[in-house]
Amino acid sequence: SFVQIGLGYFDLVLMHWPATMNSRNNDNRARRIAAWKVLEHYYERGWTKAIGVSNFSEIHIQQLMDDGATILPMVNQIEASVYLQYTNIIQYCQSHNIVLQAYSPLGRGINDIATDAVVQEIAKKHKRNPGQIALRFLLQKGFTITSLSTSAERLRTNQDIFFFELDDSDMEKLSALARSDGSWGLPSPYDMS
Repeated sequence: SFVQIGLGYFDLVLMHWPATMNSRNNDNRARRIAAWKVLEHYYERGWTKAIGVSNFSEIHIQQLMDDGATILPMVNQIEASVYLQYTNIIQYCQSHNIVLQAYSPLGRGINDIATDAVVQEIAKKHKRNPGQIALRFLLQKGFTITSLSTSAERLRTNQDIFFFELDDSDMEKLSALARSDGSWGLPSPYDMS
């Protein structure tokens, strides 16, 4: 808890998955709203400044609201990359002012963007590296981005995505890279009831 770690509050608390991996259990919906009510309580008490969800489809979020949630999730953290683009989730969150946060934006090395010809072409055009192109793509799609690296140089270059912009043609080419197997191995939010 925030007391144990010496803080007055948390900035953000997320409900991490809508269900256990690939679960189709009929009780999932009731469990989600029960857990969400706890997060609403934390928010109302001032123990957290924001509450959100992770790996939720637009269906899961709408069910929360239909089942009695009084606070709309403020953030939905989902796996997203040039290869994995959940269009319906993105549209729903944007239309409801839910901040989208991308994790694994480079595919954890499973989907090697560094060798993708389309990404390389756009990187060359902008004099950037492929990782910067992939991150900038997500930024322009409306995501905040969570990335990690053990390389100080990589962390620095990841910050350089704010100093250039992809044009419409670049965005179209990168959007066309989306594919059904674009994840690095996590279940789809749509695989859980």
